[in-house]
Amino acid sequence: MPSPSAQPWIAADSTRCSPEEARQPITYAPEAYQSGDLDFVITLKGTGGEAALAALGFIRKGDFYRHPRSLFLLEFPSGPLAVGDDLVKSWSTVRRDAEVLYVLSPTDSCRDRLASFLFWNDFSGLEQALAVFHARREEVDLKVIEDWCRRERHSQKFGLFASRIDAAL
Repeated sequence: MPSPSAQPWIAADSTRCSPEEARQPITYAPEAYQSGDLDFVITLKGTGGEAALAALGFIRKGDFYRHPRSLFLLEFPSGPLAVGDDLVKSWSTVRRDAEVLYVLSPTDSCRDRLASFLFWNDFSGLEQALAVFHARREEVDLKVIEDWCRRERHSQKFGLFASRIDAAL
């Protein structure tokens, strides 16, 4: 997990930071990949979510929300949070003072990146999964990833992933 001094709070306050800080979101392999959106899987009860975002300066653009002072788009995909067919039941917690941010674990982040390779043959997803693994190898559970790939019927693609890990070690 990034240290608090690394300012991993861009997801929580991306409209209140400098452009330089906005390029430092929470990520397990920042040199390899950085998406341009922040996904929040939440359940809103009642109405008013749209108005609350508008009051903060966000403008809806299709499925995303933009803020003129943020480099990132906000997206609220419908839940529950899952990687492939696996529901995400645990996560990593990052804290700064009274602020708390829940993020995918390194294992689930690796699976999330690998999913684009499994389901859409996106080799950049394979490279991103490898980068997450190498950046956080002590925290990534390869057995969980292997079992998940088997359940998703992509054991052969896990074999390629594992061979690329072995080749780099």
